Amino acid sequence: MAENKQLNFITAPHAHDVLSGRGNLVNRHRGNVNFRSLVKKYKEEYVACPKSHKSMYSKLIYDEIRSLDPAGRFLKQDPNTKLWSDIGKKTALAKIRQALREGAPELLRDLQTSEQSRLNASTSSEGKFARAANFGDNATDNSTSIEPCNEPKKSL
Repeated sequence: MAENKQLNFITAPHAHDVLSGRGNLVNRHRGNVNFRSLVKKYKEEYVACPKSHKSMYSKLIYDEIRSLDPAGRFLKQDPNTKLWSDIGKKTALAKIRQALREGAPELLRDLQTSEQSRLNASTSSEGKFARAANFGDNATDNSTSIEPCNEPKKSL
């Protein structure tokens, strides 16, 4: 099956499929539970990454779902026929990016706060002279930075 070929008229999604829509059926579907766990797994790295690396995460999640056996698909149900159709790679990647962005500002704030707390704890225990020796002229610099990622950590 070609990667860009969209499937239509699917009567029953399987356990690896990710369903678009709202409600308990979609929320509790095994493929959606797996999808949310993948998003959660990569979200912290995604949030901490520079913008130029963010697309790697949506592609990684897409590829992980597609590599399942049977391959996971991203499906949407037609409200009239009740049949499912593949939404295509472009729309699936947009759905993944949206899921990764949900709650990102709060997560980034939490990451920065915990990093700042860690820095404050380590600098307060070292003392002023030790900080000056360790950090040179920037002994009073308590700025928080989250290390940018190079490559997403792919699961095995």
